[in-house]
Amino acid sequence: MNNMSKISFQIEIRRVLQILSNDIYDSPYALLRENIQNGYDAILMRKQVDSTDSFEGKIEVNIDSKYITIEDNGIGRKASAELNKDRKQHQSFATKSIDERIKIINTTAEFEKITLSFIDKIDAEGGATGTSVLINILS
Repeated sequence: MNNMSKISFQIEIRRVLQILSNDIYDSPYALLRENIQNGYDAILMRKQVDSTDSFEGKIEVNIDSKYITIEDNGIGRKASAELNKDRKQHQSFATKSIDERIKIINTTAEFEKITLSFIDKIDAEGGATGTSVLINILS
């Protein structure tokens, strides 16, 4: 006989993200992992859509004193949003999560402020060729 009962509880997302920010995201460089993972996911999505054997996924990371740039040749943000439109939480959670982490880092961390920008890369015909992410470490 199973004596399991249901327990209801609420989670304060901002507080959880603040704890994660202080413990895991204690540097702007920690944002690399999440954005590289997003690029990798976009490449996997492109491979599902583009069945040609000649496609080779690529992620480039460049770091200097004030900028981190992450570029991928994945499916692109618009095509990804279109493919995930039925998964309501997918896009909103990922974007809101990164934005919230940046806000928390900027208010709690002991280093310069950071900003995050996305650039949709397109070819001459207007087709998506990937995404560039620019993390700017402000003095």
